[in-house]
Amino acid sequence: MKIKASKRLMLLFAASAAALSSALSCTVIDSGAAEDDEAVNHTSVSGTYPEISELHNGVNYCYYSLPGDSEYGEKDFSVVEFDLAKRDLYLDLEMAGQYAGEKATVTDIISKYNAANSGKKTAVAAINADRWMTEYCHARDKDIIYNGVAYEKNMKMPVCLPRGFNVSDGEIISSAYTEHETPYEGDSFTFGITDDYIPFLAQPGVNVSVRNENLSSVFTTDAVNRLPAADTIVIYTDKGCLNNYALDDAYEVVIDFDSDYKFQHGSEITGKVTGIYFPDTDDNPVMCENRIILTARGSIKTGEISEYSIGDEVTISVETYDRLGKYTEYVRHMRTGIGGQLPLVTDGKSCTEAVYDLTEARAASIIGYTETGSLMMVTLDSVISQSSSKNFKINQMPALCKELGLYNALLLNTGSPTTMVILDGNDYKLQCTPGKGSEYNITCAAILSYGPEREAQGTIPPVKNETEKLSALIFNSPEQLKYIGETNNTCAEYDTSENALIITSLTDDNPYIEIRYDTGYELLSADDYKYMVIIYKNPETNSEKAVKGTLYPCCGDIKYPENDKSLSILLPQGSKYRSSTVKLNELPYWNGTLTNIRFKFFDDSEEEDTVYIKSIILCRTEEERRQVIYEQLDGDIPGDLNGDGKVNSKDIIRLMKSISNGETNIIGGDLNGDTKIDSKDIIRLMKYISGQDVQLF
Repeated sequence: MKIKASKRLMLLFAASAAALSSALSCTVIDSGAAEDDEAVNHTSVSGTYPEISELHNGVNYCYYSLPGDSEYGEKDFSVVEFDLAKRDLYLDLEMAGQYAGEKATVTDIISKYNAANSGKKTAVAAINADRWMTEYCHARDKDIIYNGVAYEKNMKMPVCLPRGFNVSDGEIISSAYTEHETPYEGDSFTFGITDDYIPFLAQPGVNVSVRNENLSSVFTTDAVNRLPAADTIVIYTDKGCLNNYALDDAYEVVIDFDSDYKFQHGSEITGKVTGIYFPDTDDNPVMCENRIILTARGSIKTGEISEYSIGDEVTISVETYDRLGKYTEYVRHMRTGIGGQLPLVTDGKSCTEAVYDLTEARAASIIGYTETGSLMMVTLDSVISQSSSKNFKINQMPALCKELGLYNALLLNTGSPTTMVILDGNDYKLQCTPGKGSEYNITCAAILSYGPEREAQGTIPPVKNETEKLSALIFNSPEQLKYIGETNNTCAEYDTSENALIITSLTDDNPYIEIRYDTGYELLSADDYKYMVIIYKNPETNSEKAVKGTLYPCCGDIKYPENDKSLSILLPQGSKYRSSTVKLNELPYWNGTLTNIRFKFFDDSEEEDTVYIKSIILCRTEEERRQVIYEQLDGDIPGDLNGDGKVNSKDIIRLMKSISNGETNIIGGDLNGDTKIDSKDIIRLMKYISGQDVQLF
């Protein structure tokens, strides 16, 4: 019996009604700070009783006012809590205007949102979303010195683009800032919602391929709707800025399309070149609907488009991914993406290292979700107090998020832009706006709304098991299919009769599976492991050419498979399960966090060629490798040709007799995996016994 893996292998169970009920009660988790009541003389969030009001069915607003003896000091903050399992709720990113470079208040953005969705959706609550590029450090129209380093201006006039990777209604508004446009920012994270309403926290990236059909030339852009910085090619869509104000050294190409396009993962759109703006011209092209502009600066980058001509046909292809390798499939199905400043909690762990030295007390906006998928929008400030002394220190925020029960939480912005607006009857009410009490103009807002009943939420991924050991993947149940990620021309199933994973080539064109190492509680470091042992059976009924495969490790700086960073693996055919060892430590790029490994199990095969996988185990030492093989093959030791449980000179003699007279009964004599038993196997066995680092099949 075979049990098929679903497309969303990681989504193993749905949030229960009980969990939803608990989430909407605004109950918080005890921080554990008061284990000894007599020794502690302060309270935490869990010791307070917030004011709770219902903004809409299933949407609760909580206002916390902490006393001076609390763990955090005298503080005020607000929380809007909801769950997208409720099918009339939506979470959207709304831009301030038609183009990304525009700004407006949260209240005005709500009005724009309600007008655009009149009769469909109505805003319930909103907070300020992503930061924007500051005039001084980023969108600079003059040279600056920042932290003692000189930076040249990068545009004629500042444009206030959002800094992070942002998605609205499935369309990419901006990719994350690049190192070319900003002196220092660190990594950019995005809080996302999939098209089936599952929340996640990732570090999205995008590859945009531009192909001139007339020239047969192809290149990849550096960014989407970012500042026109030096030595980059930036692609601007009709959701970007109206004018990028690129410097005079820019080479710009205008591409127009016959119909509206949507710039998202999987998009492939074709248009014609309608304008070319050469360097040292005064004008910059202006954006309009159904247009794309390519802006290149620097001799290498301008060279990519300098041969373009009016009338050329250009095809643009879009591919998104998660830079961390964890949530690529989620990123590719992202409906809403809200860029932010830095993570506060990831997978249930406080990001204390990232914020340890950040002791500034700041107003702040935060978004996150609990283990069961309940979402919270949080603003750390209030219109009631308007007192900066009540602001949280940034290094206090992870603990607060943990206490609120957030499993993943992202700091969106800090300071004056912090704003929360909630629906109060038929009107909207400011619940948080720092400074002088008036709203700040921002580029975008996260808006919670209600509307017509939509499709049901997908299943929420399980919380990672602390005891789960991803270094040893044993495929002994259908549950282990969760370790299989993306597949190509392959059917991945669990075979109950073999008690093993069975993978079948559906065509002879590049069949592979991806083995996911990002699903465990603790991520693995490639530096800790020397070998990979695969216990497999390659049936003799397969085509003769199906005996060799390729592995593509993704670890460290390698976020997705690369052809020049791979290694071959031999999978000789036979009726029994065998072991194949891969020496990973010999790879110069085998380091850093291990996220996934693409396993192209057959480099050359035919349709319906099949291989069974019992286990895939990472080993630190040679001794551990041999022990793993012994245990996984039920005492069947490679090289033990006489069956005495040892590999020694007696096995060499037995192999020599078998080769010389062809009569001595021998099983497992093909020790080098070339499907033959000859003198090469004797040499391999002698090397192994002498202690050389060789593999026995």
